[in-house]
Amino acid sequence: MQDIWVRLAAIDDTRAIANPQGFVTTVANNLIVTRLRARQRHRSISASLHLAMVDEREERSPERVVVARDALAGVMDQLQQLAPRTRSIFVQHRLEHRGTREIALLHGISEEAVLYHVRRATARIRPAAEGLAEARPKT
Repeated sequence: MQDIWVRLAAIDDTRAIANPQGFVTTVANNLIVTRLRARQRHRSISASLHLAMVDEREERSPERVVVARDALAGVMDQLQQLAPRTRSIFVQHRLEHRGTREIALLHGISEEAVLYHVRRATARIRPAAEGLAEARPKT
């Protein structure tokens, strides 16, 4: 409930909302979806970590560890080099799994502009991220 209030308090001009009840319902639904996605992400990460720790078939050679660390450093470097707004939108969309509409409202831009920022960031980060895929064990 507090999250809904925080989202509503962040709106500059509530007079622009044609259907306040529908808007509050949409905000509440979006927050529920966001929490469900976060739980699923947490479960997925936990399951992956568990598999990584108990899967003795997988050899973690020092070379693979070095390649993975270098690739991750490259991804982080590319992420830091993005413009702050592009970085924020990319993180919200790809890592926090927020929808384009929600991000557009948060940044005061159109949904198309959100997609533009995501495409721009993805194009910049993709080459470094491919190094992570190469460091991943073959199954």
